[in-house]
Amino acid sequence: MKQKKKVKISVGSLVEFTSGQDIKRSFFSPERAVEGIKGHVEIQQSIKNTLPADIKYYSEVSVSKAVESSLICLEISGRIDGVIEHSRGLTIHEIKTVKLKPEDIEAPVKKHMAQAKCYAFMYGNNKNLQNMGIKLSYYNMDTQEENAFEFNYGMDELDTFFYRLAGSYMDRLEMLENWYNIRDASIEKLDFPYPEFRRGQDEMISSVYNSIESGERLFVQAPTGIGKTVASIFPAVKCLGEGHTSKIFYLTAKNTTKALAEKTLEDLRKSGLCLKSLTITAKEAICPNRENYCDSMTCSYMDNYSIKFASVMEKVLDFNSISRKELEKYASMHEICPFELSLDLSYFCDMLICDYNYLFDPRVFLKRFFMYKKKTAYCFLIDEAHNLVDRSREMFSAQISLKQFRELSSELKGFIPLLYEKTYAICLFLKQILERLAANYGHNTTGSFHAEKNFPEGLIPLMKEFVEITESFLENESYLSQKEDFMKVYYDTCFFIKISDTYDEKYVTFYDFNRSNLKVKLMCIDPSHILDSAMNRGKSSILFSATLSPIEYFSRVLGGGHDAGTLMLQSPFFRENMAVYIDDSISTRYKMRHRSYKPIAECINTVVSSKTGNYMVFFPSYRYMQDVLALFHTMNTGARIIIQSPGMKDSQREFFLNQFAEIGETSLIGFAVMGGIFGESIDLTGEKLSGVIIVGVGLPQLCPERNIIKQYYDSIYGTGFEYSYVYPGINKVLQASGRVIRTQTDTGVIVLLDERFSTYAYRELLPSEWHPISRASENDNLKDILDEFWQI
Repeated sequence: MKQKKKVKISVGSLVEFTSGQDIKRSFFSPERAVEGIKGHVEIQQSIKNTLPADIKYYSEVSVSKAVESSLICLEISGRIDGVIEHSRGLTIHEIKTVKLKPEDIEAPVKKHMAQAKCYAFMYGNNKNLQNMGIKLSYYNMDTQEENAFEFNYGMDELDTFFYRLAGSYMDRLEMLENWYNIRDASIEKLDFPYPEFRRGQDEMISSVYNSIESGERLFVQAPTGIGKTVASIFPAVKCLGEGHTSKIFYLTAKNTTKALAEKTLEDLRKSGLCLKSLTITAKEAICPNRENYCDSMTCSYMDNYSIKFASVMEKVLDFNSISRKELEKYASMHEICPFELSLDLSYFCDMLICDYNYLFDPRVFLKRFFMYKKKTAYCFLIDEAHNLVDRSREMFSAQISLKQFRELSSELKGFIPLLYEKTYAICLFLKQILERLAANYGHNTTGSFHAEKNFPEGLIPLMKEFVEITESFLENESYLSQKEDFMKVYYDTCFFIKISDTYDEKYVTFYDFNRSNLKVKLMCIDPSHILDSAMNRGKSSILFSATLSPIEYFSRVLGGGHDAGTLMLQSPFFRENMAVYIDDSISTRYKMRHRSYKPIAECINTVVSSKTGNYMVFFPSYRYMQDVLALFHTMNTGARIIIQSPGMKDSQREFFLNQFAEIGETSLIGFAVMGGIFGESIDLTGEKLSGVIIVGVGLPQLCPERNIIKQYYDSIYGTGFEYSYVYPGINKVLQASGRVIRTQTDTGVIVLLDERFSTYAYRELLPSEWHPISRASENDNLKDILDEFWQI
């Protein structure tokens, strides 16, 4: 007989999952949870001190109850705030701290009451009692005011209520357990979905499987063509079926890679896999009612949400692949929020495909999975991991400005005096900082910068006061939540306070200021420790990309630690299919750029004239691109030219890429910028792309923030310039170069224009499969090399 599956859940989670309630926007400061715990202790102690001698009060009483079915043994546990023992019997006491006036609460919140009734049943059942009292207290810590609701229930009524909730949850557990049996049986029989392994693919599959099984962290550089998407998903699915992981999170930064993950799963399903996957789309992208905020009071898609969810859940779960298209379809049919629908459906899915944010970003990470620090058996597949370096620094940095508080203060003056007072106090404090900076360092109209390790201590208490008062108004005055500028200041302030709690030696306070404005940024220099903590929410993490070189750098910056594994795979493609050339007679250094325009233009002409085809030229900036382009136009090459422009819309991007669909009578040249939308994650296979020309070594623009990063890593490893500039730059070069050879039958040329590519420091960073590389300094002639190559 198969052993019953044991599942543990807290009373709070059980109620959250089954009580059924509409989604109402609520506002919580970063301090609220801590204050709530502190408030409970103070209230409990106050009660004990004031109760008559014949009444006893027991605080923090633990209770548990096991509920069993044919498949599941569910253990429900929790901790009661207080149990009051008096002559009339026993009363469960639940305490909820609030910011609003307690007397304005006309009835208990449904979720709070459900939690109290569960506690009452569990305690009374353990004591074999006939009835139980419930006291639900709403307490304002600031005013010391309390509003209490008291009830008395017979155990039969509490029994019915408790088992209805537990039964509802058990039904869903059994539904999942039945699905898991179907899923695991399909995984056991699942074979690799393609006729054969590509070179290096089987090694990656084996390494990923072993890392997930043993709960390790693995960094993988898998060059284009290995098939890294299926080489990560296939072993993760196998581990899921064998119980080595409980849920797979496929995390990426781009929609194109999400689509590739979806396609890979479809290929596995064609081979017999039964697995439910869900793609989570950002709220702002999928919201059908962007004019209103997320509140059942103002948005019809939120109104009666729980009732709508119950009716739509099973219909959507009929799909094994729940994409954005299905979510939007059913959201429209049932007028239900597609984003909230996706989050609630995520409980029932085996694999979630989503942005990095949903694991790492403190503002939007999936709290239903990652709220508690307890390590789970989750597996994180982190695609295009090279993008996570800069993304994580931004995720963990927070910024506010004098201008936004000045404008808000002006708007609130004479309208809400108390809020005006708080914003004005912050303005005065920021002005004092601005005056100090101006006196010590000077300023100009274009802006000045200063960074220091000192934290602006006096600012946080003022911000906390602003947030607390704001929350009190927002709880009672819903019209304020409709003011977009007001809400932005509120959220920016909350996040600034949150980041201040993590501020340590890996942060600096960065000031950007001029005569009239001051921006204060808590800047994360080294995100490794926060990324490490986030990945510790799961059992294993696989970070992979076509460009993770040098891999030691990425492992250090992305939280690999000393125990992380690394795997460097070679390209599966034939070296003879690619010609690589370095023109080290050209300098693209900023001071020398004006001398480089003509030789760059001539080089482009040589490349596109060697064979009619489609080419891309990548520049370090739009300005540089335009300067070379102006000269290139005078050469009358006859080539067709398309140009990347800043802020291109989706339709413009699509038009740009569609030009590469076929070969014309003359060559096509796409002028673009490195690190931009066309520098990675685009697939131009076959003859769609004959070659790329890379202008410069991709160094990020010199700026104060980058220099701060440089100084930090200089102090630790003595490699500040490499960590801040060289490695991020070469990554752009390698990504852009990777557009050329996408399949085993592709052929193409890569031309690198910069003297630095021939130096030892840069040659060591170029892929080994590129060697030997022809160089202008060795009298290798580009035209001769290309003529010989295209004769193959």
